Amino acid sequence: MAKRGRIVPQAPTETKASTTSEASAPSETTALALPPLPPGATDFDPASFEPSEIVNQVAEATRMPENGRQTEQGSRQFTPAPDPFDIQSVFTDDNAVHLGNSHRQRAYFVHFDRKPPLGPEGQKHPALEALQEAGFRWREVGDGSFAWKKPWAGNQFSYVEEQDNRRLVNQVGALLGPVKHEERVPD
Repeated sequence: MAKRGRIVPQAPTETKASTTSEASAPSETTALALPPLPPGATDFDPASFEPSEIVNQVAEATRMPENGRQTEQGSRQFTPAPDPFDIQSVFTDDNAVHLGNSHRQRAYFVHFDRKPPLGPEGQKHPALEALQEAGFRWREVGDGSFAWKKPWAGNQFSYVEEQDNRRLVNQVGALLGPVKHEERVPD
C-alpha cells in the first residue's frame, strides 16, 4: 500500500499466452512497439560531415587565446601580479610604511618610502625597533632590493598573523608621525 501523498510507480504487467506451444517464444504484448526508422536514418557517417562556413566563423570569433585575454586590437601578453604585493599602506606627513605579502617566498615584507631618521642620541628609530621585536629582519626581497622580512609562521598562510601584521604597520606608522590616511586591500 502506498503512503498518502506519494506516487509509487508500478511496473507494467505482462500477459502470457495461454497455449503451451507459444510459451517459449515471447508474446507480442511483451515487446515494445517502436515505429520503424525511415530509410537511411542509420547511414550517418560523422567523418563525412563538414560544418558550414558560419559555424567556422562563430568558432573562430569566440576562440580565446592561450593567455585567456583578448582585446579589440588583438591579444595581450599575460602580466602576473607583483610579488610581494602591498596589502596595506599607512601614510604620514613625510613618509609611508607598506605591508606586503609574498606567496612565492611565503613571507611578509615591510618597507618605507624613506628610511626613518635616527632616534635621539643616534639610536635606531622606535619604528625599526618595533619591527625587530615583532620578528622582522632586514633581508633581500628577491629583485635586488631590501626590506623588512618575516616568514610565515609554520610556513603556511594564517589570517590571524596577517591581522597582527596589519596592526603592527598601523603602530609603526603612528611612530613615524601623524597619520594622514591609510590604504588597505580588502580581505
